[in-house]
This record gives sequence, structure tokens and C-alpha cells, in this order.
Amino acid sequence: MNALAAPFLMCMPEMSALFAFSEFIGRWCPLYVQPNMRGVHCGIRATIMTFSACTPPLSELLELWDYMFAHGIHLNILFVIAQMLMMRADILNSPSPCKILRVWPPLRAQQIIKMTKSLSKALPSDLHQKLVHHASDESIADQLGIAANITELQHVEEDLPAYLRDT
Repeated sequence: MNALAAPFLMCMPEMSALFAFSEFIGRWCPLYVQPNMRGVHCGIRATIMTFSACTPPLSELLELWDYMFAHGIHLNILFVIAQMLMMRADILNSPSPCKILRVWPPLRAQQIIKMTKSLSKALPSDLHQKLVHHASDESIADQLGIAANITELQHVEEDLPAYLRDT
């Protein structure tokens, strides 16, 4: 979560950043921060989880976030798809595409936003609605067959340090 909090803290006084971060997490993407991360699993897993906050430069990230906050949190997934499309040739031509996906190139906000607009217009309305609500509506995960089962939840808890586990 520190990767998500950092951009708020870089741009705002501490109390304002805390409030904005709390609203962002609590209201707009609560499923991204639950132990089973159902909102994240509706997307591209860990790549989606940080809302691109782990990819420099910060100035480009802030431009992306400005656009995302103005037009909807759901654009997070389209931003990542746009970035992958921008890397498409490198991914397809690489003998080891996973290496490319481990270290993303620097953000280019204007190109990502332009491609995201095109992607958004091309989505069927039912898919667009699922995308809009995936970060806050658990029924979307159920519809997509991404319901966390009890063994997944147990595995998540086993990965936690002892002091964070429910006992």
C-alpha cells in the first residue's frame, strides 16, 4: 500500500493525503485491498494492484492519475492494457517475454491516455459496465468466475507474518 500512498504524500500535506488515500481505497477500490484481492484478480493481478505507482516517472504517473480520477478508477486496467500494447512488438519478439513484463518501461502518460480512450470506445457496453464496477462490486468477480475459495483464503493467511494472522 505504500506504493499507492506515496503519490498522495508527494502532492499533498500529510492530513490531506491521508484523507484522499482513505477515500480512494475505501470508496473507489475497496476490493483491491481485501486479503483475497478480488478486484485485482478481475484484472491482471499484481500489475493492476499498484495503479502503475511502481513505474516511473512520478510526473507521468500523476498525469495518469489525474485522468483516472477525472474519468474513473476502472481506467486502471485499460492503462495497463495500453502499456502492454505499446510493448507488444518487444513482447512478441523476445525469447523471454516474462523478463520484459517484470520491468516496465517508463510511463508515457499522453500515449497511454490516447490509447486508453480508443480501447474504451471499442468495448461492448456490458463489458464496459463490468470494468467500471470491478473494483467495488463483488458480484463482478462472481460473474467472471473469480470467487476466492476457502483454500485461497487460507493460503493468503499462511503467507502473513504470525502477528497479522487471525487467531
